[in-house]
Formats: sequence, structure tokens, C-alpha cells
Amino acid sequence: MNTCSVDMCDSRAARRGYCNAHYLRLRRHGDPLGGAEYRRHTSKPCSVSGCAEPRNGGGYCDRHGYKWRRYGDPLAGGTRYSTPEEAFANRVERLDGCLVWTGSADSCGYGTMFADGRIVRAHRWAWEQTHGPIPVGMEIDHMCWNRACCEVSHLRLATRHENRRNLSGATSASSTGVRNVFPLKSGRYITIVRRGDESRYSSHDTIEQAAEAAAEARADLFGDFAGRG
Repeated sequence: MNTCSVDMCDSRAARRGYCNAHYLRLRRHGDPLGGAEYRRHTSKPCSVSGCAEPRNGGGYCDRHGYKWRRYGDPLAGGTRYSTPEEAFANRVERLDGCLVWTGSADSCGYGTMFADGRIVRAHRWAWEQTHGPIPVGMEIDHMCWNRACCEVSHLRLATRHENRRNLSGATSASSTGVRNVFPLKSGRYITIVRRGDESRYSSHDTIEQAAEAAAEARADLFGDFAGRG
């Protein structure tokens, strides 16, 4: 098959040595890459890890989107696997107790793979191989806080609220760098932990005392999904 003459484009050449997309740009802008610079500065980057090209349809750049549509895998072109099980086994490795996904990942850092005719998150696929379909309305929570991990023993079912509570570290709302701990003008620290209509407040002389109190409050309100500070 003759491919498009534009570098890094794997699409079939249709007219004058270009694929349809680049030929249309040539006619419209006088340049097969016409309009690309505008998209480069206004679009989010491709969801394939390490690719800085602007994303197009499906969350991928033109090149990775083409591979996704044709092969079901935005990284196709390397080793091909005949089954999802084979692909999974060859794209994970043991690291610090986790079974880490080494293949492509989405913009949130979760591994992605092709299975059952669609792109799925690798850790969700791994869970379903052991436990069956994920119930409607439930999510898969990483107890190890490593989004690339696919070790089933590190995963558990959770509601969306439970998943969001099981955090590791402070959010951007806390200027102290300690979860649920905020500075007071007096030089003391206050802890604020909420769950629905329930709240826990306390003030402390040191950030260490406040951090310990926040951890206790989270354990009281969130139970197994208290996370860490």
C-alpha cells in the first residue's frame, strides 16, 4: 500500500501522493499541513503518553487516531498480539509490589488496551477477568494509589464518592501540603474534614498535630476509604 507522503502519516495515499485529509488541506490552505499549527496551539495534546501532537477525534492525534481506527490500538505497528490476554501479559511488569502497565495510557494516567472491539482501561479489564462485569454505578479503586497498577489484589469496587475520598496526599486547596489541614492567621492550624452533612473541625499548635487529627477524622468519616495525607 502506498502511504501518504507527509512524514509520520500512515494513511493510504489517495490523490497526488497525499491521503484524503492532507489533500484537502493542500486544496484549502495550499499546504498539506495547513491549519495544523493553529490546532497545535489550541488543542489538548494527544492522549497517548509522550505524544505532544494536538488531539483530534477520539482523543488522539491524527497519526495515533488512524492506528486506533484501523488496528484498534493507537500504538499499533510494533508487536501484534492475537488476544487481549496475550497483549496484557506482555504489557505489564512487577515493580514495587504492583503489576504496572507499560503500554499506552489515557490522559488521566490509566493504562488502555483493545478488548471486545473497543478501547478499555487495563485495570478494569484485569478486574473483570477475575471478578466478572463491574456492577452499574460502581468504579474500580486503586488501594495502592498507583493508576498504572493492574494487580487485582490492589483493586476494589467503590462508589464514585468512595473512590474520590481514597486520595493520597493533599489537594490543591490545601496550602500546607497536608490533606485537610489549613493555616490560621494566628499561626495555628485547623483541620476540616467533611462527609455530606457531617463535619470534623479542630485547631492545633503544630502541623504534625493537625495532620494526625485529620487522619483520625478521615478514618472516622470515611472508614476503609480514608486514604492518606
